[in-house]
Parts: sequence; C-alpha cells; structure tokens
Amino acid sequence: MQQKKSITEKYPQMPEIVERLRSLLRRGNHTQQTFCDRVGIQRSHLASVLTCRNILSGRMVMRLADAGYDLTWILTGKYSAGESTDTVRVEYLTQRVADLEGTVAQQKQMIDLCQTALKKLS
Repeated sequence: MQQKKSITEKYPQMPEIVERLRSLLRRGNHTQQTFCDRVGIQRSHLASVLTCRNILSGRMVMRLADAGYDLTWILTGKYSAGESTDTVRVEYLTQRVADLEGTVAQQKQMIDLCQTALKKLS
C-alpha cells in the first residue's frame, strides 16, 4: 500500500510560499488573527497553511488578492508587472503610520489625564 504524500512532497514550493506569507505577517506587524481579520479568512486555515498541513484554498487566494496583496509574489517570489519592493514598503509604512498615529493619540489622552490630575492636586 502506498503511503500518502505530504503537502511538501506534492507541492515542493510550499515552504517558500509559507515563508512569504510569514513575511507579510512580520512586515505588517500582524498576529495570525489580525492578518486573518484584515484578509477575511479563518485563522485555523492560515495556521494549517503555515504549518504545511494544507495548501492555500482558492478562497484564501481570492481574499489575499482582494486585500491588495501581490499574488504573483506570494506564489512565485517574483513581483507582478509594475510591482516592486516599493509596493510592499508602501503597504508596510502605511500600516506603521496608522499604528503610530493610534499610539500618539493614546499618549495624548494619557498626557491630558495626567495634566487634569495635576491641576486637581495643585
């Protein structure tokens, strides 16, 4: 009886695809859950892909495309025509600016609270 082939035996490119997906999570400073929420996929499916238990589903590929990710790069490591590393950098920097703006807003609120408390104590 033949043994069932593993995902990486059937699809030798899977480890590279997984590494590119992990790179997207790192670049966007995402947890698996925040990435899945952004893309609109189940965390359990992403986890099974990241551990090479499953391949990317058609739905996952479509959701990645809808979220603006470069499928050519994810699947092959090459950028689409007209795409460059600048596209990835812009996405990362846009997300980083949004994160920092949120942090600045929280810090301003904390400063306001501290100033109000100081006034009450003075």
